[in-house]
Amino acid sequence: MRAWTPDDPSTQDRRKLALQKGEECEKAGRKFAGWFVRLFDDDYKQDSKEYDVTRLTTFQLKLAETAACVMKNIILPEWQQDPSSMLRSADGKELQGKLF
Repeated sequence: MRAWTPDDPSTQDRRKLALQKGEECEKAGRKFAGWFVRLFDDDYKQDSKEYDVTRLTTFQLKLAETAACVMKNIILPEWQQDPSSMLRSADGKELQGKLF
């Protein structure tokens, strides 16, 4: 998405928001990966290391937020502008016949 440069300002704003969410998700993913790797490290001693799934939960939430942001701000607006989109078709079967 970094290589994509939209023409209109509103799409640029939506792209910026999606990139920000992606960066937040990446940070949470790195924290999760560190936690996950330490689960298998017998030298890392912490009584609750197997039971404290905060990093996993945080990462899952960030993944969901990022997916929702991309769907809402990037994919749906583009689909709505696509004249051959099934979302715009009153009868999806009509369009499906053209595709298959």
